Amino acid sequence: MENKLNLQNKKARKNIRKVRIRLFYWLFVPLILDQLLKTVLIKQNIFALKLQTSFSWLVYVCNEGIAFGIEFNKFLIIFINFFIITLLLYGTERMKLGKGKRIAIYLIIGSAISNLLDRLIYGCVIDYIDFKIWPVFNLADFTITLSVLFLLFCLKKGNNKLSKK
Repeated sequence: MENKLNLQNKKARKNIRKVRIRLFYWLFVPLILDQLLKTVLIKQNIFALKLQTSFSWLVYVCNEGIAFGIEFNKFLIIFINFFIITLLLYGTERMKLGKGKRIAIYLIIGSAISNLLDRLIYGCVIDYIDFKIWPVFNLADFTITLSVLFLLFCLKKGNNKLSKK
């Protein structure tokens, strides 16, 4: 009987790990899409065309500051980014989270890594979407905003307590 329970526990833990690994892929979605889009826009020199659609302008802004272009120490920004990403990764693995919360956090992490890569490669975050009624932003910024809203919704809707393993 005890062996049977042990075997069931091992299978359950293995299944949980598989689900977590599958959910972990969500981290790469915004990271790859944002970096790919920036690469295509830069390589094709789309920014020089000042492409205008009925919804937005595609522009090139090298944002050396933090949110809304607020000036800040570059090295401190990079350190804080690393710290927050590490904290989120560690915390996500240590907490019992539902699927929705985990996906939201992985999307936030992937987007934060994309912006961090910009800082390390270009010395600034490349922003390219300008709706003229809001500061210029990129896909990673948009994903962070939507993911935070989704995470807040999940916390409000479900059990908003985050428990340790």
